[in-house]
Amino acid sequence: MNFRDKVAPLLLFVLAILLGLNLYTFNDFQLNAFNIGAFFLTLTGLNQGSIFYGKINIGSLVFKNVNIGLGIFMIILVAFASGFKYYEQLENFVNSINTNALLLMGIAVTLWSFKLSDERQDIIKKQNKVEKLDYKEKFLNEKEKRIKYEENNKKLTTALKEANKLLQQLEERGNRNE
Repeated sequence: MNFRDKVAPLLLFVLAILLGLNLYTFNDFQLNAFNIGAFFLTLTGLNQGSIFYGKINIGSLVFKNVNIGLGIFMIILVAFASGFKYYEQLENFVNSINTNALLLMGIAVTLWSFKLSDERQDIIKKQNKVEKLDYKEKFLNEKEKRIKYEENNKKLTTALKEANKLLQQLEERGNRNE
């Protein structure tokens, strides 16, 4: 995952700077392919961070891997598509996709992921509060038991001392009678 975590974000950042400073010009095909790739990578972020709440299941793994694959494929396509035999058909297909609509969907998905993440944090906070209350209740119950055991221990210690005194008195009486 080094490419996804380290190289891809840096590459996209550098490309954005080149585009913003007009140091490198991208044609419409390249820009559209980047936007499509970014859309799929955005969906991957939603998948991992918000919807599935860390539960790993086959559906989320497939969804994540397909989105990562499509996102990276579109980024690689920008670099190597010009020599492809069917470049014109591919260019027409990619340019026919309205990437502004994808951008709006990506923003909507990102906003939903914020909402879902906030809801998840609220759920975690509530669970932590319940766990703390349960822990405190257990602690208080254990403390109450300990106090009862200490009281019983004191009663037994007092009874033992009294029994020892009675035993000594009986021994003294027995020694006197002898």
